[in-house]
Amino acid sequence: MPKAQANTERLKQIVETQSAITQADQDLDQFMELVSNTVQELTGASGAVVELVEEDVMVYRCATGVVAPHVGVRLKRKGSLSGLCVATAQVLRCDNADSDPRVDKEACKRVGVGSMVCAPLFQMGQAVGVLKVVSGNTNVFDDEDVQMLTLLSGMLGAALGKQLAFDALRQAETRMRALLDNARVPHRQ
Repeated sequence: MPKAQANTERLKQIVETQSAITQADQDLDQFMELVSNTVQELTGASGAVVELVEEDVMVYRCATGVVAPHVGVRLKRKGSLSGLCVATAQVLRCDNADSDPRVDKEACKRVGVGSMVCAPLFQMGQAVGVLKVVSGNTNVFDDEDVQMLTLLSGMLGAALGKQLAFDALRQAETRMRALLDNARVPHRQ
C-alpha cells in the first residue's frame, strides 16, 4: 500500500477510534481495555499498556497482547521510562531496552520488552499515567508511531480523565448506598 494511502487509512482509524471512545459508556476497566486494544492495533505493537500513577509507582492497570499477563505490575517511577514520561510530560521512545539508561532493565526483561513508546495521559493538565506500546524486538517503532501515539494519548487522556472521574463517582455512590443500607437495618436490643 502506498505511504500516502497508508497514512490516510491510519488517520481514518484515529477518527473512528476517537468517535468510539467519546461514545463509550463503560466502566473504567472496559474503557482502558478498549484504549489498549486500539492503540496496539493502530501501531502494530505486540502489546499495549495503560499505566496509572499511584504515589511513587506506576501500575499496569490494563494490558493487551504480550503484556496482558502482567496487569498489576508495579514499577518505581524513578528509574523507569514510564515514570520519566510522567515527570517530563513528553512522549518518549526507547529503541533498545538493553542499552537505554532511562529504562528499568530488570522490569523490561521480566515483561519481555525490547522497545517501546510511552505517551503521557493528562487529567486536568496533570500527567496521571502513560499509554505505552511495546515490542519484544528492538528498533520497532518509528516517528510515525510516535506521532500516532501522541495524537491518541491526547484524546485518550482527556477521555480517560472523564472515565476516572465517573469511576470515582460510582465508587462514592456505592459506599454511600452501603452506609445508608446499614443505617436502615433495625438494631436488636
